Amino acid sequence: MKKLLALIFFFALQISVYAAFDMTLLDWHLQQYPKMKAQDVYKLINQSLKGPGHLITNAETAIQYLQEEMNQDLPTDPIPLELISSDLPLYRLYLSSYKKCNLPAKMLVETMITSAQYFNNHEVTDDTFNATLLSVISYLNTKGNMDSAKELEQIRLQFLPIHFPAIHHSQDYKLHYRPAYRVILSNYLNPEIIECLSN
Repeated sequence: MKKLLALIFFFALQISVYAAFDMTLLDWHLQQYPKMKAQDVYKLINQSLKGPGHLITNAETAIQYLQEEMNQDLPTDPIPLELISSDLPLYRLYLSSYKKCNLPAKMLVETMITSAQYFNNHEVTDDTFNATLLSVISYLNTKGNMDSAKELEQIRLQFLPIHFPAIHHSQDYKLHYRPAYRVILSNYLNPEIIECLSN
């Protein structure tokens, strides 16, 4: 695990540009989470292209909210970091792993803030997002996932006029996987966090 994480961080730090959404990444998530719905596919695309989804305007509130969530009974996650982009060092950092590090919530919130600022300065256009959704819909149809493709098309049409907002996971996904994570760019992680997650 330590060598694997070291390689992940090494290669992630070399990446700094956008490209198309990678279907291989989608396949990995569909295999890892077979209860994924079209809503969760959309959320994956949204996070991959838009990152955390919003700027943190009040750090103290974010710290408090994060601490309260980590004080709860969190599910045990198989990996601390889950890649959600093929072009950026963008991950879902699972809180159960961060909680084991016994590091302050403030340290992770600082990474969340800088990650959100990056995406705020590198916004993806609606045309790019829409084209990505159309590509994924076509890919799902090719793989025989007709129902998911149809549902994702409905989501696309619903969210196109309102600039493709961030949404929550589906109820099925929440029920089966109890997701508890934060979306971060790993190149903004504090070295103490990297060291802990690498052990």
